[in-house]
Amino acid sequence: MDAFRDAKLIGKDETTLCLVDSAASFLRLSGGSWRTSSSRDRSSWETRIARLAAERDRELEVVAARHRDPQPHRFLVVVVFVVPKREATR
Repeated sequence: MDAFRDAKLIGKDETTLCLVDSAASFLRLSGGSWRTSSSRDRSSWETRIARLAAERDRELEVVAARHRDPQPHRFLVVVVFVVPKREATR
């Protein structure tokens, strides 16, 4: 019944009531596993964020090394002109 009371404070339409009731039911059913999962996810993201600067520096170094000593390359190219027959006879 708390979810219904809280939903009335948030909004009065039926969609809001259903969403709040569903969220409350989910939290009630999942119990501690939701908190554990949330904590694990947060820890994982914090670790990832801490490594981003070093990862960016490594990637920039790889790109810089690739372009440090440019070499000319030749590629074969084929050009095909498609011309209607009436235009080709002129």
